[in-house]
Amino acid sequence: MENDFLSYQIKFWKKPIYKKVIYPEQIIQLKFTTGGWATKGVIIRLKKGLNIRIFGFNPDEVLKDILNYGKEKNISITKSKYYLVLEKK
Repeated sequence: MENDFLSYQIKFWKKPIYKKVIYPEQIIQLKFTTGGWATKGVIIRLKKGLNIRIFGFNPDEVLKDILNYGKEKNISITKSKYYLVLEKK
């Protein structure tokens, strides 16, 4: 995560196989939700292309950083009711 953009990278056996750089103007919404019973995550909805799902990171610092990034860049942020319950814990 940089000041002006997000960098998303998928690795297989420590070798990068996919990388995408996302600028704030490409993001429609940050949707914080749950995947399964207790896995917090975020779906980054993009204007063009496939949405990016970020789930299962421990500790939750990644999600907090993405939330702060969204607030700084005035990106629409939503949180599901189940996410809000897990956020309180």
